[in-house]
Amino acid sequence: MTIRIAAAASALPEHRYDQSTLTAYLERVFAHDPAAARRLPQLHANSQVVCRHLALPLERYEELRSFTDFNRAWTECALELGERAVLAALAQAGLRPEDVDAIFFATVTGLASPSIDARLMNRLPFRSDVA
Repeated sequence: MTIRIAAAASALPEHRYDQSTLTAYLERVFAHDPAAARRLPQLHANSQVVCRHLALPLERYEELRSFTDFNRAWTECALELGERAVLAALAQAGLRPEDVDAIFFATVTGLASPSIDARLMNRLPFRSDVA
């Protein structure tokens, strides 16, 4: 069996914030820890990141209270972005979900069981024998 990657694509969340907005927001979040709040501006300046894309609107993060809340939000966004990225890669390669033999998914951000790739199997018309 010959294995090849026919295309790769990405999908970014729609919520885009400049670094100074995020720094100011996080300074408020870490107000209870003045040492951490004081380090944020330098940390963000050193990263040289101009903007960041967030899964949720900034104000929604204040509503999340527990790991379960954060992870639920991550799972929903990861599934949406995963579907967009898969469809973009398939379009770029001129393929359909039925043409896919294997899906590989990796993350360091959240946990999902069933996994995001398994959930994508239920959203897109992949063959039942996809690895």
